[in-house]
Amino acid sequence: MKTSHSETKAAARRQFDAWAQTYDRSILNRLIFYPAYELCLEELLAWGGREAAPLRVLDAGCGTGSLAGLLAGSTLPVSVVGLDYAGPMCQMAARK
Repeated sequence: MKTSHSETKAAARRQFDAWAQTYDRSILNRLIFYPAYELCLEELLAWGGREAAPLRVLDAGCGTGSLAGLLAGSTLPVSVVGLDYAGPMCQMAARK
C-alpha cells in the first residue's frame, strides 16, 4: 500500500521530535555533523574575516542548534537564524 505525502510528513515529524532528546549525543553528530560544523566555521572565519559587516547565516535544518551555537560563540560578527521542521529540536536550539 502506498503511503501518502501527509503520512510520510507526519512520520518524519514524529521521528525527529522523538530524536530531539538524544540528538546531541548521537554517534552521527560526533562522527559526521560536528566535524562538518567545524569545517563550516573555518570557512566562514576565512571568508568573514574580510567583511566589515556582520555575516547573516541561515541554518536550515538546524536541529538542536549546534552549528548556530558554534557560530554565535565564535569571533565572527555573525547573525544566525535557525530553522527546523521539528518543534522539540527548535526548542532545544533556543535554549542553547
